[in-house]
Amino acid sequence: MTGGNLLAYSALTTKIKAMHSKLLTNEQYEELAHFTTVADAFAYLQKLPYYEELFADIDPSTIHRGQIEWLLNFSTYSDFSKIYCFAQKRQRKYLNLYFMRYEIQTLKRYMRAMLDPRQSTSISVIENDFEKHSKIDTQKLSQTTTMEEFINCLKGTIYYAPLLKVSTLDNAALFDYEMGLDLFYFASIWKAKDSYSKKECAYITESYGSRIDLLNMLWIYRCKSYYSVSSASIYTFLIPVNYKLKKSEIKNIVEAPTIEDTISLISKTRYGKLFDFTSKMPFEEQCNHIMDEIIFKDFKESPYSLAAINGYFHMKNSESAKIITALECIRYQYSPEKTLQYINGKGSGI
Repeated sequence: MTGGNLLAYSALTTKIKAMHSKLLTNEQYEELAHFTTVADAFAYLQKLPYYEELFADIDPSTIHRGQIEWLLNFSTYSDFSKIYCFAQKRQRKYLNLYFMRYEIQTLKRYMRAMLDPRQSTSISVIENDFEKHSKIDTQKLSQTTTMEEFINCLKGTIYYAPLLKVSTLDNAALFDYEMGLDLFYFASIWKAKDSYSKKECAYITESYGSRIDLLNMLWIYRCKSYYSVSSASIYTFLIPVNYKLKKSEIKNIVEAPTIEDTISLISKTRYGKLFDFTSKMPFEEQCNHIMDEIIFKDFKESPYSLAAINGYFHMKNSESAKIITALECIRYQYSPEKTLQYINGKGSGI
């Protein structure tokens, strides 16, 4: 580690370490798993320092999954603002790029709410932090009733062009718009990485390159396992970026005749040689755990770098996913042991 890196990241890393100490512990997850009603479990979360303000005005007896998920997914906005305040110019450049992830989550949420008005999108405690960093006018978005109006509201933002492109497709559905945003996000990250320093570019390449490879393998697996999708159609769902997964390997995996052949070919890739895809763990869970390992390794080995930012948000996203999983298990009256099993098997997603 260079002295320059230590100096540049000292305040930021100290802040991130302090925030990291407030993440839920294994003991707290165990306590959460032992509640028998969602209301009691949520009331427990309301007493924890981090969630006290976020959940302050919510009645545990009327809370529903969509509301909790929305709050948890976007609770990182306040964390983002705190980290942003401690960041220097070069770090803010990356944070601005990372924030695209939250803008896209927001756009998806408002698109879904437009199609299903039962989904709430008005969370003031979150919107204040969101609007500090975004040009998106959520108030205008909330008033749209058609995709044409929705897209026109985004004129002047980077999201207007990719969504307008999707709108030209025959019978474009919500899935197409969401996929268009995801593809745009990863293409933007991949293009922007070359504008960073050599070390930062190498980190972004490894972190996002691995994520893209894993997502592409996961999409192929899902298409073959759960949907009747032709090989030609599968290619349209893939992110057009290759890191350690060769084009020839993707082609072979896509065109494999059976799901067993698909897993066998994945096991022969670089990721298959490093991680056991033939285990009994569900494939999606395996992909999540691989991404966790890559992110956590960098977080521990390079705390005075972009890995500190990426690592913290990855762990925060993992906490949100685990809380949602725990509450769902409690809702369905799973035993504490079964609930903990599901919690421990839940990564942050890729």
